[in-house]
Formats: sequence, C-alpha cells, structure tokens
Amino acid sequence: MFWTTFTAILLAVSSVQGGLLRSSITQWFWQSSTVVGNWLYISDGEAWEWTNGTLRSFYLWPTISVDLSQSWTNVTVYIANNSEPDPDMPHRRWPATWYDDTTGKVYRYGGWGYNSTDWTTDLWSYKPGGRTIYWSQEVSPVTNGLSFGSNAPFSSAWTVGNSKLYSLGGAISNGAIRDPNFIVPGLVTRDSSSGRWSNSTTNIPDSSPYFTQAKAEFASNFGQEGFVVVVGGANPSRQAFEFQQETSLRDMADIILYDVSTEEWYVQRATGDIPPPRTQFCTVGKASSDGKTYELFVYGGMTNTTNDLNYPNEPGYLNVYVLSLPAFRWFQTPASTTTRRCSHTCSIIGNRQMISIGGRPPSTLNQFGADYDEWASGIGIMDMTELQWKDHYDAAGAPYKRAQVIDNYYNQSYVKPAWSDPVLAAQFAFAGPTNATTTTPSTPTTPEETSPVHPADTSTSPPGPKSHTGAIAGGVVGGVVGLGLIAGLAYFLGTRRHRKTSATREPVPPPSEPKSSQIPNSPSSGQKPSPEFTQAQVFEPSELEGETRQVAELPGYYGNFGPGQR
Repeated sequence: MFWTTFTAILLAVSSVQGGLLRSSITQWFWQSSTVVGNWLYISDGEAWEWTNGTLRSFYLWPTISVDLSQSWTNVTVYIANNSEPDPDMPHRRWPATWYDDTTGKVYRYGGWGYNSTDWTTDLWSYKPGGRTIYWSQEVSPVTNGLSFGSNAPFSSAWTVGNSKLYSLGGAISNGAIRDPNFIVPGLVTRDSSSGRWSNSTTNIPDSSPYFTQAKAEFASNFGQEGFVVVVGGANPSRQAFEFQQETSLRDMADIILYDVSTEEWYVQRATGDIPPPRTQFCTVGKASSDGKTYELFVYGGMTNTTNDLNYPNEPGYLNVYVLSLPAFRWFQTPASTTTRRCSHTCSIIGNRQMISIGGRPPSTLNQFGADYDEWASGIGIMDMTELQWKDHYDAAGAPYKRAQVIDNYYNQSYVKPAWSDPVLAAQFAFAGPTNATTTTPSTPTTPEETSPVHPADTSTSPPGPKSHTGAIAGGVVGGVVGLGLIAGLAYFLGTRRHRKTSATREPVPPPSEPKSSQIPNSPSSGQKPSPEFTQAQVFEPSELEGETRQVAELPGYYGNFGPGQR
C-alpha cells in the first residue's frame, strides 16, 4: 500500500465561534483528550464526512485546544489553537495521552496505527499553553527499559498517579481490523522522575493475563500511595482475539485493584446497580471534597455487533453509572441519552463536569460512519454532582461533591462490602452509620463464568429488561466492507460560511428530556438524518488506505500542517 503526503497551509482566523465540526461531518471518534489548567486538548482518532455523495474518512489532525476559562455551549465552542506535528509522527487511534506536572508536558504513548509499520514503541510530547502546539519525539521506551522490538498497544487500561503511568494490557494489530489482534500481557509503567519504563507480570486473582479495552482510574485517597482501579473490558483466556467480536467480557461487578505501594493485585466484588459488560466506553474519576470517597463514572460502550444491533435502546448503555469507593457500590444515575455511543473519550473539565467527546453508534444497519451524531460538535456535558446532561460548559461551576443519592447511601444505608481480602478491609475502612450491616461473602468467579453478565442476571440489579447474555456470548456478525476510504489530514473545521450557519443555531441539550428554554421540540442538535441503505447488512470499519487530501480552513492561528504519515 502506497501513501501520498501533502502539506496544507491552513489559513488563520482569529477565534471565531461556531462549533468544532462542520455540518457535513457525521462522526468523529477514537480520539484522546487531556485537560491542563484552563485548556482541553483533543487529538488523534478519525472523522467521517459526506463529500459529493461519497462517505470518506480522515485522520483527526492536528491537535486542537479549547479554552476552559470561559463558558460555552456545544454550538458556540470553538478551536483556540493549532498544532505543529513532527513529520515523522504517525497517526494513531485511541492512544494514551496524559499530562505530567513534573515535566510540564503532555505525552502520547501507543494507539492503533493506520498501517502495519506504525506499531513502534515511541513516545511523543508537547508543552501545553502556547499559541501553537509543537509535538516532538522523546527517548524511546525501548531505550529506557522496555524490551527491544516491543510494541505500543491500543485500548490498554491506563491511568496516571503520583507522576507515574500505569498501562494494563491492550492490543496490537497487524494492520487489518478483522485479522486476529493480539493482547499484550502485563503492566507497563513509566516513572516520570527517571524516565524509566518497565513491564511487569500481573497476578490478578481469578483472571487470565489478557486484558483489552478495559478502563482505569487512579484513586489517590486510598492506600499509602493510591490504588489503580480497573473496570470492564474484555478478558479472554487466549491472546488472539477479533476486534468487536469478543465475547469474554469482564463482569462490571468485579473491580480490579492494584496497590501502588505493595504492587499487589486484588479483585473486589461490587454490589448495587451493576452495569452490563462493555468495551469502548469512557470513564472519569474524582475524589469527594471531604476525601472520604472516590467516584468513578462510566458512560457508553459496546459488546459485539450482533448484540448491539439487536438491543439499540438497552438502558444499561444509555445511562451513566457511578462506582463509589469505599462502598464498592454501583449507582445507576438518571443521566441518560437517547442513543447509544461508543469509541468516545471523556475528561473532567471545570470543577465537576464530565465532557463526552465524539463517538459513534456501536452497531448500525447503515454504512459505517454514515449516522450523524445527535450532539452538536459531538459534545455532551454531564454535571457530576447533579447527575444531569447539559449542552453547556460552566467555567464558574461549583466544586465537586458526591451526588445526593450517593451521600444518602453512606449516611443512611451503608452496607459493608464482603471483602475479598483483609488488606482491602483495612485500606478501604469506612465507619458508616450506626446501622451499617455486613453482606454475605461471595467468591469471585473466573472470566469465563462471568462473561458476560447482564445486570438483570444479578441479585443486586434493579428491575430491567431480560438478559441478553445469549446474544452477547453467541453472536458474531461480520463482513468487512471496503469503503474506499481516504486517509488524510484532520480537520474539524469548517469554512467561515459553515461557522456562520452553526453559530445561528440555538444550543440543544444532549439529554432526552431537554429543558423548556432549550428548543423543546427538538431533542437533537438539528443535524440532518443519515442516508439510509436498502441492504440490511451490518457495516464495520476497515483499514484506512488511499492518499491524503488537503482540508478546509481551520479556525485558529496560522501554521503549516502535514499529515505526519510516513
């Protein structure tokens, strides 16, 4: 496969408001997001667009930044800065990106390459805060501790705590989406102070060593040095797997814990409103204002194409869930969306707002990438205390405190978890109310036994629809359809004409129950419906190939931009 590279001169337009996406873009997903101070940075992934009746796909390039010092809606949000990529920097989907306050840099590691040569273990960085973002390559992780020839995975469960990266599992591909992918076992870490990398063997109770598409957060307010908390994803018994066809999904009731100070692994069983299993979802985590609890928020995700197509309105994937520690209890929140979403990214902006960026339907009868996102700019914002979706970001939002329903549980009906290990009982001790009780101990089960478990099958779940376990475990619908995709420069972007049109639209809230002051007769962002196809066939993504293309004007500052593809 040959790649052609162009350089685009993107014209400067100073901070004109009008949304991040032009109206012809249907979806953007598999991107990454990082928050540093008053800036939100978004990079990587891909976008889909109708061009003269043809559906095309492009790299998301360059990195963009959004100003968090002022309030905006998902219609008026705009791109503030551009980026200057290194010409050798490969495009990636789904990379790990994080900010290190000891070095003052944002780093990128791993991600799903667009061809078989892009699986090198490299590390890239930029200094945030300037008018232009300049990416540069750091010393290779192979030079600083990882084995020669090792590959940087995509879809690992990664998080950062105490200036250290923790990355569990993930996968690599040989370049074709439906060919077997291979899970990378072990826990990869990077110490910021020394720059050293390591890969250690994991010994997670009742689990295989293969984890992919799980999510991790760092609870710094428990243990001597904090705990890595891992939820969801797939945990097959074999190393090879087919992307989006995996059936060995991890039970969301089994919470994986890594004690940073002792380097010990645990699995603690959670109770409450157990979410159904999932991959390609997003999480954020936040300690309560009093430091006594830690809340992990989960939104969206998918299982496999057959199950997701059969259950497009499954409430377990429309609602946001919250896992609260030390109770190890799940709460299904009233924050719900009208359509399912996966392959998105989430971050905490302001004091207590979770922003969901991008995403796509987990399965569709239409051509892959053809369905228009119902959210303007592909953005939804949820208040983590009020547990409500909103269409706007509040720069002066109040500090985070745990939601009232969670606070009531700790104050009135707290139940001590059935601890899987005495160490956890000590590290997550909570006095609770005087009427606190103890649950009946339960034994964690193996991934095969729990894979996958629907909340309707568990004793702790709320009333809900019947189990879809058979559909999840048994269904594999395939067929890769070549779409003649074009890989190119990224560009959210619209022309000045598009921005003017977008700016005249009123903002529409993401939730299914819009407020009366926000276009009560329109539950979506006003985007036109997707063209329908007559064939009832499930379309799935295929490898991007072809030549790059110059893109439209980008709101922001002047700069020269190249696709960065070798």
